[in-house]
Amino acid sequence: MVAGRTKVRARAGGGFTLPELLVTLAIVAIVVAFAGPAMHDFIMIQRLKGVNGELVTDLQFARNEAVTRGKQVHMALHAGGTSSASCYTIYTHLNNAANACDCTQPAGSRCPAGLAKELKTVEVPLSTTVQFGVMSGQVTYFYFEPVTGGIAVVSGDSPLAGPNQFVIYTLIDETKKLTTTVGTSGRPTVCQPSTSRVTGYPTC
Repeated sequence: MVAGRTKVRARAGGGFTLPELLVTLAIVAIVVAFAGPAMHDFIMIQRLKGVNGELVTDLQFARNEAVTRGKQVHMALHAGGTSSASCYTIYTHLNNAANACDCTQPAGSRCPAGLAKELKTVEVPLSTTVQFGVMSGQVTYFYFEPVTGGIAVVSGDSPLAGPNQFVIYTLIDETKKLTTTVGTSGRPTVCQPSTSRVTGYPTC
């Protein structure tokens, strides 16, 4: 050994010793145990945002179609319940009947032939854990008016959530929930309830 220098002996093969390997595995196990639930929540929230984003885009589509076609464009929502999916159908109807189409039916039979025309249907399987909901007592269908693009329900039907206001929940549970409100103008806005942990939206 030369004075002033320390000679370090390299480990044969350059690998880990058994104790080092066990410590590394223990650290990895601890990190996975803590990161796993957080990663699962992140994936669920991203899925929720994706479903709600498509809903907002489709509401805008339905409003534009009403104005472009010069006729009422309806939306009927199914909140899941005992069926295998939450879903909604956007359609036109010769007699402007509300709730004429059923998104739970097979493709090609969702609207009465000759009376209604299906424009788009979206199904969200309950297996994704995401579902749609509406306020208690609120109808599950409405239409966009062709002149103003505003919303309304057929006269004599149950009321909306408020004066010309339709509210749709997109949720996994109360901590993962978004509220989309279609106001008088027919334009949708999105917020998150105070109990929700979804970020990036104003609080309702």
